[in-house]
Amino acid sequence: MMKKFATCAVVVSLLTIVATVRAERPADKEWLRDAGNFSLVGSMQEMEEPEEQMAMTAAEVERTDTEWEIEGPIFLRSADPEETGEIVIKNNSTYTTSSDGTDDDWEYEFEIEWGVVENHELIFELPINLGDGDVEGNGDATIGWHWRLWEEQDEWPAFAVRSYIRIPSGYHSEGVDGEIRGLLTKTIVPGKFRIHANPFMRTLNGDPEGVEEGNEGWNWCRYEREDRRHFQWGAALGGDYWLTDDLLFVADYVHESAEDTGTRNQHWVEADVDWYFAEDQILSVATMATLDGDSEGPNWGLMFSYILEFHVY
Repeated sequence: MMKKFATCAVVVSLLTIVATVRAERPADKEWLRDAGNFSLVGSMQEMEEPEEQMAMTAAEVERTDTEWEIEGPIFLRSADPEETGEIVIKNNSTYTTSSDGTDDDWEYEFEIEWGVVENHELIFELPINLGDGDVEGNGDATIGWHWRLWEEQDEWPAFAVRSYIRIPSGYHSEGVDGEIRGLLTKTIVPGKFRIHANPFMRTLNGDPEGVEEGNEGWNWCRYEREDRRHFQWGAALGGDYWLTDDLLFVADYVHESAEDTGTRNQHWVEADVDWYFAEDQILSVATMATLDGDSEGPNWGLMFSYILEFHVY
């Protein structure tokens, strides 16, 4: 008898709890409708969705409708900095040839980009000329800072400032050079196509080209070429377009003032494909070609880059 009474008491208590919960949660709540439509097949499909999401590529997961970085080894850059807590390591190789009678150049550049805090990125670059190790200025390091002042909104493009300082750490090098770029980015097709403008200015105070006559190879005193421009300027215009979820195509046109007075400005075009072939890994292939058709500057170049991304916080 006592067992039956205890059982009845438990049942009554449970019914009371259920009634109380139903009274506190009206019948028009979403969870009640979902509970009435419960099915085993639907539950199994919901369990499979996370696996499908995990199969998405890194490019699909990380980019938004208007924001992603241009990582390839070309001049053009977007206004978007690296994500906060992300470190990007780039291994860039560049081959260039010219028609001025000089040897072809092969350069390796080690680069690190670090998203320190929101809208701010630090940059470190160390280029090394592999063909001519004793070229003046070989191994000069560059440090930079990328600061996005505002994001893209309505008709206004995103805007950032990217600045560089060259440190005379290389062979027979002295003087400090600086560069500042304005980065404008405007979305044309959300998640697909954007255009960019990168106006820039440079101040050149060292001379990475030659040493005083009669002291080649053992001289730390530099001389300045009389015809060298100490202030230079230019701009890059271009765009990037997602060919697939894993392939980003980037192209630009660059106009740059001449390095020496009395000579014409430089014009060239670049094209680049970034392949997000694995999570946090990118392969880039790029090429450049001059539009001038003479011996001023390189005529053609080929660039490769292997990029690793790390999220540290």
